[in-house]
Amino acid sequence: MADPKKVLPRFQFDVLGALEDDYINDILMKMNQNSFSQFPVYNTTGSIIELINTNTVSRWLSSNLEMEGTIMTEKTKIKNLIPFIEFKSNYKFISRNTSVYEAYSLFIDQILEKKRNLDVLFITQNGRENESLLGLVTIEDIAPEINVDK
Repeated sequence: MADPKKVLPRFQFDVLGALEDDYINDILMKMNQNSFSQFPVYNTTGSIIELINTNTVSRWLSSNLEMEGTIMTEKTKIKNLIPFIEFKSNYKFISRNTSVYEAYSLFIDQILEKKRNLDVLFITQNGRENESLLGLVTIEDIAPEINVDK
């Protein structure tokens, strides 16, 4: 293909995330309001340190059940969820000029090599983790974008 579609502008949007010292209540409300299932966790310098998803939240919630079935989320920080991530650093960074086919291949390669899905591809200007996020792609997002000649 001479000029394949790029990940931007198709997957460009403001990425909602949280600082590691933010409280869990705030991000849970954002997840519910915006219907998203994962979010990046930033350190104080703005670099991504991890990715939290609904599975992580579920594991954290179940480990914090009290005997009577209540869960206290008050004053719980995002960093308290990090130990409950099943597959740490299960994401990659790609540049804004990455084609949708190259991005799709990264997901497929991860499945073939590690026998599990890659959670997300973070899009930055040059594919570097210290750059601002321009968007993100999941395998569910990109699969419909791939035209396979039969």
